[in-house]
Amino acid sequence: MKTALKKIMKNYRLSFASGKSAEYITGFCRALKLQDAVIIAENGAIIRLNAHFPFREYYKYTKSKKQQNLFLRIKEDFIAEYKNKIKFQRNHINLTIFPHNLKNISALHKKAKTYIRHKEIKIYFHFDCVEFIPAQINKGKSLEKIIKLFSIKKENVYAFGNGENDIPLFEKAGNRISVGGLKTDLKIKKKLASIEELEEYLEIILDL
Repeated sequence: MKTALKKIMKNYRLSFASGKSAEYITGFCRALKLQDAVIIAENGAIIRLNAHFPFREYYKYTKSKKQQNLFLRIKEDFIAEYKNKIKFQRNHINLTIFPHNLKNISALHKKAKTYIRHKEIKIYFHFDCVEFIPAQINKGKSLEKIIKLFSIKKENVYAFGNGENDIPLFEKAGNRISVGGLKTDLKIKKKLASIEELEEYLEIILDL
């Protein structure tokens, strides 16, 4: 996959969109020597145009005072109940909570659902964590900003995803490729079962 991604960057613009922090994805890109990749971090809350140092952030979402207070309350609530049984991803905007023991993930999901009534936030339930993000942000809106910035046609955009937080990304892309059984009502160009199949698919469509 590392080799395929490097080949892609020779003729195409490459972007990594993730719920991970900007620092994590920046380090990931630098480790793979893909410093020219566009970084979409925290599900669209932050955009960096590359992973070079010193890097510059193209976009960073600012939470409203109401959202700040709500996120703080949620964090304090989880700490009060789970104490040292949980850990937090080092985010700038979002709140991502992991259990130290995956056996407790169901309990974290159940508690997170008590906040669904709040329209200021969106919640993603992953197999290993729960994410609280401002309702105004998602990967799709960030992709839209990148498409406009670089004057890319929608039909030339390929989006690859395997989670619910990738669906907004799919909505803005002309070509959608799901990995690992992602369920969506959107029209999918290709369904792949694994990362290995994804690598093979990239070699075919991009003539690598």
